[in-house]
Amino acid sequence: MIKKHLRIFLFLNLFLMIFPLAAEHPKSFQEAKKQAKLIWLDYPETLYCGCKFDSQLNVDHGSCSYTPGDSRRAHRVEWEHLVPASWFGKQRECWREPICEVKEGKKYKGRKCCEKSDKEFRKMYTDLHNLVPSVGEVNQARNDYRFGEFYPESKEQKYNFHGCKIIIDTRYRVVEPRDEAKGLIARAHLYMADTYAFKLSDTQEKMYQRWNKKYPPSQWEVEWNKKVKAVQGNDNEYISQYHAKRKYV
Repeated sequence: MIKKHLRIFLFLNLFLMIFPLAAEHPKSFQEAKKQAKLIWLDYPETLYCGCKFDSQLNVDHGSCSYTPGDSRRAHRVEWEHLVPASWFGKQRECWREPICEVKEGKKYKGRKCCEKSDKEFRKMYTDLHNLVPSVGEVNQARNDYRFGEFYPESKEQKYNFHGCKIIIDTRYRVVEPRDEAKGLIARAHLYMADTYAFKLSDTQEKMYQRWNKKYPPSQWEVEWNKKVKAVQGNDNEYISQYHAKRKYV
């Protein structure tokens, strides 16, 4: 009897190794945020500023010399889309055209319409490879600005947002993050462009390929990628196959 149970136990373990429990994308943004929190609590540090945070997503400003502004969002972590939802949303019909309808017959478009009607948008919107922790105030200021680079001589005076080493230029709607974040940001953008019907400009792609080459994945980024794959079933090959995917630009 014991041998029989042992054989069954070994068979079940072998079965799970060969056919793991199905992983899939979160079904909503709320679910995606919960999954992101569970993953990032193993490395509770915001991407842009390097601020520590606790299990309740309260930001430890002293850990990163961050000086909060007036916004209450400065005290909490928010989950930011590195590729903003508006970027990939604007390339889809549900964002541009009022194809959705409420009970009263009124039609609407935009984010809510895409969440309701566009399966591919929902996957993009909830993709954990594109969600990172950010100080809420920084997330708010970044808005949906594109990432870019400034001339070296202008960086020192601009590289300071409430003590965080990030440039947020509202005039040109451009953000330059600290060097420690550039590689991860680049690989997220390249992954999103490869995985979905989302287009980067030639200038953006060249910059991200350069960042990808210059700033290789950290130990945590490699681990993060594995954890995301375990949850949603796919990995970012710009991380897992870094040397093979890296382009010399």
